[in-house]
Amino acid sequence: KIAIAQHAMLKSMLCDGFWPSVTGILDQDITYRAVTDKEWITVMDYYGKLIRGRRAPKTKASA
Repeated sequence: KIAIAQHAMLKSMLCDGFWPSVTGILDQDITYRAVTDKEWITVMDYYGKLIRGRRAPKTKASA
């Protein structure tokens, strides 16, 4: 569920759907679905780095 939420947050940055993105990160065939807990952590770490790297939107208080 976390990876799905992260992917939704990054939707504008990612050009492919959820499963193509996951299998790409894991360097697996597009039909791969037997993702282990360790692999999910890898995916969530990857998405987390992208999320943290996005620029925060400017607000009146920070402008």
